[in-house]
Amino acid sequence: MDTPDRRCFSRASVERACKVFHRASRRYLAGRTCDLSSGGALIRLENVRPLAPGDEIDLVVAWGTAGVVRQASLIPARVARVATAFGQHQAVGVRYDLPQHMAAVA
Repeated sequence: MDTPDRRCFSRASVERACKVFHRASRRYLAGRTCDLSSGGALIRLENVRPLAPGDEIDLVVAWGTAGVVRQASLIPARVARVATAFGQHQAVGVRYDLPQHMAAVA
């Protein structure tokens, strides 16, 4: 049975390197975006420490070659859902605390 799509924002398939700052552990986790929207993202994380729904994070997506991340580039968000972990990877759906302009995230 099909479940209705409850998303409020259209998604774009965008694969870019990203980092997630997990506030509770104060650690950065490396990953790649799978898709982005103005309201959130699907991210594939390369970690063995799983995240849980409700965890507070900050997301930064690598759009260029700059090695320094500006504080203004961090997008505050929460983990909305977690897919089953596979090996060293975990798929995580995140919801931004405030909607982002699609141009800013894609």
